Amino acid sequence: VTTQVEVYGRIDLFAGIEKDNAGSVDAGSVKVLNSGGLSGSRLGFRGSEDLGGGLRALFTLEQGINVDAGTLGQSGRGWGRRAVVGLAGSFGQVELGRREGAYWDFRNGFVAVISTAEFDPVGAVFGETNPANVSISGGVKTSSTSTSLSISNTSLNGASASASGDYLSRLDNVIRYTSPRWGGFQFAVDHALGEDKRVVGGSQGKAGSVTGMSATDKIGGFDAGLAHQREEFRSSITSAGVVQGQAQKTVTAFGVGYNFRFLEVAALANLDEYTAANGAREKAKEYAIGVSVPLGNVTLNAMVARGRIDGVANAASGWGVQAIYALSKRTDLYAAHRANTDDNIAASTRSARVKDSLTGVGMRHRF
Repeated sequence: VTTQVEVYGRIDLFAGIEKDNAGSVDAGSVKVLNSGGLSGSRLGFRGSEDLGGGLRALFTLEQGINVDAGTLGQSGRGWGRRAVVGLAGSFGQVELGRREGAYWDFRNGFVAVISTAEFDPVGAVFGETNPANVSISGGVKTSSTSTSLSISNTSLNGASASASGDYLSRLDNVIRYTSPRWGGFQFAVDHALGEDKRVVGGSQGKAGSVTGMSATDKIGGFDAGLAHQREEFRSSITSAGVVQGQAQKTVTAFGVGYNFRFLEVAALANLDEYTAANGAREKAKEYAIGVSVPLGNVTLNAMVARGRIDGVANAASGWGVQAIYALSKRTDLYAAHRANTDDNIAASTRSARVKDSLTGVGMRHRF
């Protein structure tokens, strides 16, 4: 018996204009030719071997591609999108390696109309209302909007954990179980090992880890589900060998949707909580809703999102629209627009609104 191997991929490229401004200060606009307007460009190999008795061995190797520059995505990783090996059968499926977390699968798959790569207003909103960005000075809480902000003294999977995104999407060193589908119900659980224990002198801290789950149910045109992910960063150790606490972050999403055939609607609520190593805790609440209308070869999508950190006068909002024309089952032409606003408001004064927008036309081909 030989292993059956499939080569697959997706090429998505768009031309557009990006604008930024802060209140009355216009940062100008720039013409761009970028990869991944509706979905990330990729090249992958996947295969399986029948082991008999309903058991299969499987693997996937998938790399992200920046088509505009011909470079690798995911910070230049060779197989940054997915690299797994596993077994599948009547019991479900077990995978080992690097892949998307169960939480990611839910948030970006269950409500697919909401998440659309470069033209996704939701990811930007949820990232800006990340409670890990909160700082406290003189008893006053403020929230930074810097996308380069990092959580101090924390790391996961061997690298510093960025606070610019609202959760870790792809996990290294992960063990993943996906159940069979019973009617419309299915669940998944995963656990990722940080492999980053810190040792100073004779003192050993705890390694980081990520644990997640998702559960979805489909009854006719109705979908509902939830997902949860807990990220525990490695503990820091002082130069004197004193082991300090571990920073933790949890995200919990609830989603519902209904397909009326002529109209698909999906809504998402997300609770985001960050606990610093010293025990300080911050929370954020985020919401999004999207609609999709099929009109023959044309699909129209619209989405809005809003987020706010508790106790901080900081909020973010965004919206987006798309028109996708299917030239064939594999090739699409599209036009899209996304706009985001970050109201970075201090305790006593309101700073200028930070706005950015992206407008473009593109082409996507799947093979």
